Amino acid sequence: MDKIILLCEKICSGKSTYVKKMKIRYNAVILSCDELMLGLFEEQLGNNHRIILQKVQNYLYQLAEQIVSANTNVILDFGFWTQFERQQVKLYYANKRIKTELHYVRVLQEIWLYNIEKRNKNLKMGKKVITLMKI
Repeated sequence: MDKIILLCEKICSGKSTYVKKMKIRYNAVILSCDELMLGLFEEQLGNNHRIILQKVQNYLYQLAEQIVSANTNVILDFGFWTQFERQQVKLYYANKRIKTELHYVRVLQEIWLYNIEKRNKNLKMGKKVITLMKI
C-alpha cells in the first residue's frame, strides 16, 4: 500500500512549491484545503470558516484513503501547524493501517518575511494567491 505525506510548516513558507516537486518524486496526488476552499468560496466565510474548513478537511482525509487504496501516494498540503493536528491525523490513518510520513518545510526567516510581504501585496492588488487549473 502507498502512503500519505503530511506537509508541516507556516503559511508562506514555500509548501506549495515544495509539494509540486514532491508530486513528481513520489508520483502522488496533491490534496489541498486552500485550493478547494478558494475554488468554492470567493469571499470570506466569517464565522462559518472554521466549520466549513473542518468539513473540507474531513472530505479530503476520506478521499486520500480512497486514493491510497488505489495504490497511489497522496500529499496533504494542509499545514498541520499544531502538534495536536499532526498526532490526530497520524492516529486516524494508523487506525486504518495507512502509512504516513511527515515532511517539515523549512525556510529562512528573511525568505519567509519576503514571501509574506509579496503575498500581502498580491492580496491588496486583488490577485488570487492560489490559481486553479482550468479543465
